[in-house]
This record gives sequence, structure tokens and C-alpha cells, in this order.
Amino acid sequence: MSSSQSSKSHMIRENLYHKFKENKFTRGATEGGIEHWEKIRDLVVTSILSGGHILLTDHRSSGLSILMKAIAESTVSLENFDHIHCDPYMSAAQLDFFRRTTSDGSFQIILLENFPQARADVQHKIFELIRSSELSKSGDPGSGALIVATQDHHSTKKIRDHSQLESFLFHMDVPDLNEKDEMNLLASITEEAEGSLSGAVFTLEDIIGARREIAKMVALKDELQHDILELAKTIAESPHTETYGGPSTICLKEFNEALRAWIFWRESSSEAEYTLGKKHINELAPDVMSHRIIRKNNTIVSSNSIIFNSLRECKFPDPNKKQNEMSKSSLERVAKEDGKKEAFKKCREIYNKLKKRLEAQVFGRNDDGPQIASQPGKRGLSTIDLVLTALFAGGHVLLEDFPGTGKSYLAKILGDSIEDDKVEEDFDIPSFNRIQCTPDLLPQDITGGQMLKDGGTEIYFKHGPVFAYVVLVDEINRTTPKVQSGLLEAMAEQQVTIEGKTYPLGSLFFCIATQNPLDKVGTFELPAAQLDRFLFKRRLEPIDETAVKKVMNMEVGQGMKPEGVKLTEVVAVRDFLLATVGLEGEGDGANGAHGLLDFMCKLAKRFQELENSEDPKEKLRPGSTPSPRTLQKLVKVMQIQAFVQAKEDEEVTVRPEHLRPIAADLLRHRIFPENLEGANNSEKEAELNRIINTVVEEALEQHSQDTQAG
Repeated sequence: MSSSQSSKSHMIRENLYHKFKENKFTRGATEGGIEHWEKIRDLVVTSILSGGHILLTDHRSSGLSILMKAIAESTVSLENFDHIHCDPYMSAAQLDFFRRTTSDGSFQIILLENFPQARADVQHKIFELIRSSELSKSGDPGSGALIVATQDHHSTKKIRDHSQLESFLFHMDVPDLNEKDEMNLLASITEEAEGSLSGAVFTLEDIIGARREIAKMVALKDELQHDILELAKTIAESPHTETYGGPSTICLKEFNEALRAWIFWRESSSEAEYTLGKKHINELAPDVMSHRIIRKNNTIVSSNSIIFNSLRECKFPDPNKKQNEMSKSSLERVAKEDGKKEAFKKCREIYNKLKKRLEAQVFGRNDDGPQIASQPGKRGLSTIDLVLTALFAGGHVLLEDFPGTGKSYLAKILGDSIEDDKVEEDFDIPSFNRIQCTPDLLPQDITGGQMLKDGGTEIYFKHGPVFAYVVLVDEINRTTPKVQSGLLEAMAEQQVTIEGKTYPLGSLFFCIATQNPLDKVGTFELPAAQLDRFLFKRRLEPIDETAVKKVMNMEVGQGMKPEGVKLTEVVAVRDFLLATVGLEGEGDGANGAHGLLDFMCKLAKRFQELENSEDPKEKLRPGSTPSPRTLQKLVKVMQIQAFVQAKEDEEVTVRPEHLRPIAADLLRHRIFPENLEGANNSEKEAELNRIINTVVEEALEQHSQDTQAG
């Protein structure tokens, strides 16, 4: 780049920055922290330099018209700014403002407020003018206009036609202003009376010259061009995108041009090497592509989410994430660079942080595990550890106890301890929802259903309470089997199907169900198929006296809550542990003859022998043998247990002994002894624990002998 080129581009850029900073409209707002105002400014300048147009979806109090007036004053002067309020009475004959100037060598910015409110023939005419108003690269000024159209976020009338959306280079959803921002905006409006800046910064000659400089100076590396094509391919192949619903060739062409203009404007140093980097793709891709991809009708995943996920899959860092934010790939990178022990250390920090939060608010459930018969003095998992193990293993929990023992409170505290920091859906999924089961509950009361929008004929899907990251299903045995079965698909497939359409749940779905064993009248016992969807079933024991006193004083002496965890951290740790924790005797270099999977087969075979037993005291009913799905779940639980029990300097490997603390809670609702007819709940619990502990110890002994024998 020559020195004259450098100085000219530097002058244009620095002049614009200076004028915008000194503008009385925007100074108070930008200094007050309204960051999206500066983003819109950058999009406007980039559109001017690349010949595109902008669609903004705004709220009623976003201050957008004030902002656009300020940007126009800072770029083309107020004399070249038109603010048009679109309404159904607007006619095509009123569109002369599109052809008004350019004879004096100026450039025009036109704000079309509430554009979808205009009649269809007016919209069609405007789109024709939009497509013909672009500055050409040859220097012919054309109409010299930038169109900024807005639509109301709360209105049902929006631009939905894909060919019309393709006419806009950028689309951005403008956030609403909070009270502090509104005060800054009012102050800036008041200061307007003191005087304003005048004089056009951007003339047609400036724009054409800047475009020629951009074409000469901003270079795209071949490998980056390849990455952009891979990004477009990944978006098109997303399960949430329609066939041929990815970015079009025109979109990629305009994206290329916008990127060149974007880096020209964003780079502050005139001596910078204008070689496009991945960070600029991250900054711009959502605004260029979000309105151009076609999503499937049955998905709740937003266009921005599809783009962000595709950026991550193509190894582009997520622009909405901090560099130190935890993810599965970041943990894998730590394991590769610093060793698995360092990665497990980071996972343990998240697990312990969440456990500490629960123990600080849920009393008496951190040491209430069942006794292990083969190991006197040792207990199984506490209720808190049980819930966390199920959470990180991708399962669900059924808690059984009398009213008022803290089952629902435990679920609520867990939901409140997970901060939702992942924007991936159009529907704002809450961290916690509660479903209170009653006999008159209907399946759509849980899953949601199709609804008519108020005052219109448009049908939309209303999400039910099952759409949450942690869901409490309170007194599940008090609702009908029809409603209980409505949870089957959600718990097993992490999705719900309504009228033939499938709606995926969030990246995390954890269900804690409770039932009261006291009353049998008006209840519906869970069938075996529903029970099998729960990873663990536990009947809670009464808490000790010390814990009872803490509960009674909890409201007045609770103190500060320990820090919770982020949703992305929970998902990252879960995915990393299930993919990384190894199994003893399995994997590369192992023949698997006496590995963990061989032990699991011995365990299932022992239960099958009890099904075929002639002894009525130990005979099990058919269906008590652990299914392949149960054994698969068991392996995942043991992976989490191996991680929890391992010391920091130990290798994390799943061994058969990790089954002991979890066996009773995992198998008690999956085996059915023949000799328990007429027994009370306590007798049933004791007999189930005896059978499970006996079978587990026999399988462990047999596996040990086979291993020693070679």
C-alpha cells in the first residue's frame, strides 16, 4: 500500500470516528455504555462502503430513530437524511425521495421506520428501488442511497419472504434500552439545542475512492476463502436448516465484500496489514447470514445459534464467548497440551463448586447414603452426590419420601445454581421449571402445544414447562398414565413431538421427579417402562437432628450463597468426562477378555440366573435382567464415579469396584423379586438392597477370580 493510499484511507476513517465521537446525539449514549449503538454505526459505515442495505428489528424504546439521525449527521449530513414513517396509507407515488439527490455529489441515508406496515405494492416498489440503488464499482454513482428499514420486534407483521430478506446485507435485532440508557438518551437530546455539527463527511467521490482502495488493500487468503465456504457448507448441513436453506452464492459474494469494508473501517492503524482474519468473520457472520438461512419449521434453534454452532464446528472461536470460557473442545485442548490430569482438575473445580452450593443450602443430604453391606461403616452416594452424578451422566432421578422432606427444594436449588449463559434458542429456556402433577393434568400442559396468536390466524408453538434445563416433576404418581407417558420421549430422546412435529429440548435437560409413598388413593403407580427412564431411584431417609436445626434457622441464618456454575460449564464437563474417562481393560492395546465390559456381562448373566432360579426366596420375575440400555447407563454412571472418587494425582479409569456405591440406587427399580407380595415398603427396601448387594459382590468375586486365572 502506497503512502498516499494509506493517508487517504486513514483520513476518511479518522474523520468519521472524530465526527461520531463529537456528535451531541451519540456522545451521551456511547459514554453511557450503549454498546449496540456503536455496532449499528459500524454496520452503517460498512454498508455505505460495500453498497448494501440494513434491516433492523427494534423495540419501541430502542432510540433507533435518534441514533440514525446522529449517524447521518456524522456521515452524510442531516440535509441528506430522510426519515419515513411507513403505514398502510402510504402510496407508491410518494417514493420520489429515493431519486432526490446525488446531483450535488452527496450521499443519501433513508430510514424506513416500521417498513412491514406499508402496503404490499409499496414494499414491492421499494425492493425494486433497493436492488437498483447500489453504487457500482466502476464509479457510476447510481442513486447513491443507503436504505435502513426497521420492523417492530413485538409486531406480528415482519418481513418473512426469503427473497425480500436477501435484499438486505445486514440484519440486527436491536436490544431495548434500560432506564439508565434512556436517561443518557434524554440528556443527549437536550444538548442538541446547543448546536449541531454540519457538513458531509462522506461524498460520492469519497465513497467511490474508498471502495477502490478497499479492493486494492484488503486481501483474502486462499485458506480463509476455503474456511468461508466450509462455514457455509456446515450451516447448510445443520439439522436445523432446510434443504438448500444455507447461505446462497449471492450471500457469500456480499459477505466477501462486506468483510473487506468491515476490516477497512475497524482497523485503526493506517499501516495495518489488511489481511482478513477469522475474528472478522466471527464479528460479521451473524449479521450477514442470520436472515438469509431457512430454518426448519419444527426447530426452536435460532438462526444465530445455527451460525454460532457452525463457527465452533469450523474451529472459529465464538464471538459471543469469552476466550477463557469452558467447552468440551477447550478441555480436550488442555488435556492434549497439559495432560489429562490438568483437564480433570478443571472439571473437578466445576463439580465441587456446584456441590458446595447445594451443601450450603440443602442440609442433611450430604452424608445420607445407604449402608454398603459388604463394607461395614461405608455408605453409598449421598443424595447430593447422587443428583450430581445423574446430572453429569445425562440421566434423571426419582426421589421418594414423605411430604416436607426437601425433595422439591433440592431440585429448585440445583436449578437456581446453574446460570444460563448459552443463547441458542428463539425461546428463552429457563434454568428451572416446576410441574405440579394432578389427576386432571393433560399432556399438553407439560409439553406445550399449537396456539393461535391473539387477534390473528397465525399458529405458533407455545412451549410447555418441560422446556427447561432442570425440571421438577412433583408428585409424578398423582397424574394419569397418559401424562406420565408424555414425559417418556422428553426423558429418553431430549425432544417432544406435537402433531407430528419434533421440538428439541435445550443442550441440558435434567428431570428430578418426586413421589409420596404415604397415600395410595388417587395415585397411579409408574409402569416399568417409565421407571426405566430414571437413572436412579432413591427413598430418602430422615435427616439428623443437627440438620433439622439448620433447616429451622435457615431463613434467618443462611448467609451468603456460594458461587454457582454456568450452563456451558456443566455441559462441557459432562461431554468431556463421558468422552474421556477410560474403561479398565478396554481401548487400544487391550484384548477386553477381563475388562470392565466383561464384568458387566457377568453381572447381567447373574441376574438372568436368578430369573431362572427354582428357589422362591431368590427368584426374580422376568424383565429383572439389566437390559443393554441399562448397562449402557451404568457405564456412564461409573465414568462419573471414577472421576469423583479419583484423587488429583491418580489416573481416572473405571474399575468394577466403582459399581458398589451406586448399585442399589441404579437397580432397585429395575428388579422385581417374586417373594415381596404383601411386604411393606421397609421390607421391600431391605430385600432389594440384600439381593443387589449379593449379586454385585458375587459378580465382583467372579471377575476377580477370572482375572487372576488369566
